[in-house]
Amino acid sequence: MNNYWNDYLSGVEAYRNGKYQNAIYFFEKSMSVIKFAGLSREDEKDTIETGYCNLGNAKKEVSDFIGAIESYKIALDSNPSRPDFEKLYMQLSECCFQLDNPESMRTAIKYLNICTNYFPNNEVAFMNKGIAYLKINDRNNGKISLESAKALGNKDAQRFINDFC
Repeated sequence: MNNYWNDYLSGVEAYRNGKYQNAIYFFEKSMSVIKFAGLSREDEKDTIETGYCNLGNAKKEVSDFIGAIESYKIALDSNPSRPDFEKLYMQLSECCFQLDNPESMRTAIKYLNICTNYFPNNEVAFMNKGIAYLKINDRNNGKISLESAKALGNKDAQRFINDFC
């Protein structure tokens, strides 16, 4: 076995034990040598996606929201339609909302647009996208997104439409 795998497993163990800084260290270390791990192209791609997802989760746990967003973006950009990444889009948007600035709202909107293209029944994605649009004063697109959330059954969407659109 190589150092990549040992470091990755150490990151998983540290994360499971709530030692998030250690997890970040080991995940970053393992991701830095992934190209030299001798994996097949398919395994390397999957490992990068999973590794950056895990790295983002660890960074989110220590409130490094910028670092978490960057890690999530690497994973999502690698395979935007991966079924188990539907939740990852939500985690990225949560980090963007924690930063709560125009740039982070634009990042949230970009990735929530991708999410709703691949996962069109995700009412939370439409709701979050609507709120992000409202935060950058784009009421028209905010209303469109909120109406989509409402059509999918979101109970709060109409209140947001009434109050902010």
